[in-house]
Amino acid sequence: MKNKSIWLFAFATLLIGFMISLHLNIKPETEQRDTRDLWEIRTALQTEQERRIELQEEFQSLTAMKNDYDTTSRLAQIQTLQSSIKELMAQAGLTRITAPGLEITWQADFQAVESDEPFPKITSELLNRFLNELNLYGAIAIAVEDERIVNHSAIRDVSGRVYVNQRPIRDLPVTIKVTADDLERLSNYLAVSQSREDLLLHNITIDVEEKEELDIPAFSDQLDLEFISITDDLETGDE
Repeated sequence: MKNKSIWLFAFATLLIGFMISLHLNIKPETEQRDTRDLWEIRTALQTEQERRIELQEEFQSLTAMKNDYDTTSRLAQIQTLQSSIKELMAQAGLTRITAPGLEITWQADFQAVESDEPFPKITSELLNRFLNELNLYGAIAIAVEDERIVNHSAIRDVSGRVYVNQRPIRDLPVTIKVTADDLERLSNYLAVSQSREDLLLHNITIDVEEKEELDIPAFSDQLDLEFISITDDLETGDE
């Protein structure tokens, strides 16, 4: 029982450390000259502020969990750790979610395409902007074509195709699923969002449909724990 408690605490600490490392080690894939406009810079700053708040909350969660661990019985410690692990896995996008949400479809607007224009297609830049806005407007969980989006998800252009989590997604139409605490508020924001205007310039329209039950898969790629280790000097609570 003692060893089980220690390993549960170690796993919970490892998972929190992994989530914290995502905030501290995320770097752009390539260095590029900053050509963003004021709106993009403001959005990026707001997103970074939200990440800092999330990081602070994760530290507070770890402290609270440690306090509970030190002051409760062995059985209660195990139950607390198991509950914390489930919560942390959900926050990290490692669990499947079934909840009310919005199903957003990007579609090619053929009527707006001029004869000399190419077929409308998505790009990693358009998708990243849109996902940033979803997070800014209160998204909890997001999936693009059944690829779960987490803090370290890589979205890039490769040989003319968009890759999400190292896998290519199909051409238009593309489906994006999102859950939020206030779906109506999120839907209203999307109706007047900057991303909608950007997509229209690329002859892409957005259709938003509210669903009573939406299935969002768990993040399926292997976690990168290269910079995380477990120390041997773990403290346990009283018997």
